[in-house]
Amino acid sequence: MRINSHLMPPVAWQLRGWELRCFRDRKIMSKEIFTEKEAAAYIGMSRSYLSQDRINGYRVNRTPGPSFLKLGRSIRYRKLDLDEWLNKHLKIRSII
Repeated sequence: MRINSHLMPPVAWQLRGWELRCFRDRKIMSKEIFTEKEAAAYIGMSRSYLSQDRINGYRVNRTPGPSFLKLGRSIRYRKLDLDEWLNKHLKIRSII
């Protein structure tokens, strides 16, 4: 099947094996420090989720957000922390 690139949206996701790749944001995967927008895209959550988590802190019945760095007025997320957060909240269901 041939894909016409001019018909594809700016962000085109394609599943290859077990990998999910974003053609436009390929460089994000090789970065070590992410902005809020990049971190939200990396973990698949919204920017408002990350922002609310930082502002409100721990809340009952809500998944806590990943660790972050505050450098002056800038908020940054380390890839290591994001990967750790994703692994911590991974749910594997078994068939019994």
